[in-house]
Amino acid sequence: MKLSTIKRISFSTTTIIILFIIWAILANVNQGNFLYPTLGQIIKTLFKEFTKANVLNYLYTIFRVIIACASSIIIATLIIVLYLKAHSSFAFFSPIIVILKTIPFIAISLFIILLFLKVKVIGAIVISFILTLPIGVETLKMGVDNIPRSITDDLATLDVNFFLKLFKVYLPILAPYFLLVVLETFGLGFKVMIMAEFFMQLKNSVGFMFNDAKVNLDMDRLIAYSIVTILIVSINDLIVKKVAKKIKIDY
Repeated sequence: MKLSTIKRISFSTTTIIILFIIWAILANVNQGNFLYPTLGQIIKTLFKEFTKANVLNYLYTIFRVIIACASSIIIATLIIVLYLKAHSSFAFFSPIIVILKTIPFIAISLFIILLFLKVKVIGAIVISFILTLPIGVETLKMGVDNIPRSITDDLATLDVNFFLKLFKVYLPILAPYFLLVVLETFGLGFKVMIMAEFFMQLKNSVGFMFNDAKVNLDMDRLIAYSIVTILIVSINDLIVKKVAKKIKIDY
């Protein structure tokens, strides 16, 4: 194991231990306050809530996130292909991306919730898709803009089909940026999906679990669900980085 890797693990472990100590102190100082359940209560709740129904709820939510993120990546890729073909084409998509990136979550979510009242599952997926699309487009555009001028100039002189250039040159160069998009969209998409499910009160979802815990003021459950959510996003990050290392991409 490289020294830098050992250092990263050591620092990360130290941070987690410090956070646990801080929470233990807060729980001890605020004994009897339901806002600060003890570490023992949180751990007990984690195991207690590890039921078949809750595991399925997480799987349902993850599946929806995958659909939303895959859709956003596909659309982002199509936009970037057009950008590669003609840079001026991005002028058409730029205002849309800016609007999606800057519009308040509550505004877009409320509109979509009302629009998809009868098909809440699709509504939650649409919300996650809309809010992750700008990340995919901007990240891939950054990748295209960072392609060395010498490569683009050489490709311009070649009398070769555009799609041959796309699959043989552009996409391999953009591979690290696609991994970055997967990393970013899944993390954000997962959080947005839970919020969308929460607002839409979508049954068989993590958002519904959070809503139930909120209604009953079960802080230990809220924290336990949050820990599981963090672990899932962290595992996704780890998998993406392992894949990047496997295919020898500097990421």
